[in-house]
Amino acid sequence: MSVARGVPHSGVYLAALGKVNSPVAQGGDTMTRETGFWLITITALALGCFCIFASFHWGFQGQELVRSFGEALFIAGFIAITVDRYMKWKMLHEVSEDVSKFLIGWQLPQQMQDRISHLLRTELIRKNLTIHYSLTHGEQGRLNVEARLSWDIVNLTRRPVKYRQYVAFEKHHQPKITRLECSSDDSAASYNWTDAEIDAKTKKDEAGVIEAYGKVIKIKPNAKVDGVRYLLSGTWSVNFPDEYSDIFSFAGPTIEAVITATYPSDIEFIAPPADITTANRWEYNQLFLENEHIHVRWFKKNSVTQQLSTRNR
Repeated sequence: MSVARGVPHSGVYLAALGKVNSPVAQGGDTMTRETGFWLITITALALGCFCIFASFHWGFQGQELVRSFGEALFIAGFIAITVDRYMKWKMLHEVSEDVSKFLIGWQLPQQMQDRISHLLRTELIRKNLTIHYSLTHGEQGRLNVEARLSWDIVNLTRRPVKYRQYVAFEKHHQPKITRLECSSDDSAASYNWTDAEIDAKTKKDEAGVIEAYGKVIKIKPNAKVDGVRYLLSGTWSVNFPDEYSDIFSFAGPTIEAVITATYPSDIEFIAPPADITTANRWEYNQLFLENEHIHVRWFKKNSVTQQLSTRNR
């Protein structure tokens, strides 16, 4: 069964580590206002400095008035960049955090309002998640199950956000984590670790869980079409009974997921009902939130037939 924070029954848990504390990236209008703010502020500082310089070095009528005007411009520009900007950001952040959840769900229980507030502060989302299960026969009554998963990480903010790949498994299943990888045009974020480089350890606060981390990387803002792509992937294998299941838990908001599978002819593999289902492929065109999961199962075909026959009697 799944345990706290989405560590799965037998599968994998993906996490973006670090505190989520900034709003979603703004649109073009916000960028225009931002450009205008800096243009006016820098102009005020430059003009203020010029007026102060001129009043001290050149003698002319109204010298004191020009110097006072220059000092006023310089002080206004300095305050706008430092104190005023910080206070506005802090007020906006606190007000949006405290008020937004009530505007959206003011009649909802506190726990649901807190969940809404947390979701509104999302920085990173996962997209295009794919999980491929490969099942092959092992010893009597067992299957060797290898899973390869990949997903894109999208940074919705306008600043780099730290991210660290994370996987966790039930310890008694004796999983083998064979690869953790990030493929990207951003060379500082790219890595390809094999099992020899992966340091899998028992989780400190949950003795029955094995966990492993990837490299700490910074995801650049890439919500636009031409943004840098960060493709994360991982591979693990476990030896399971030939009638068993696997639960994949989501660590954060994930948009769209696809499950595919290859397996022996005497095994039946099933996944939950999907938006699009074809042969050995299940496509989910939806949003998965933190701690939601996908539960797949496999059985011996003779066993499935016997169960159906028993039910029909």
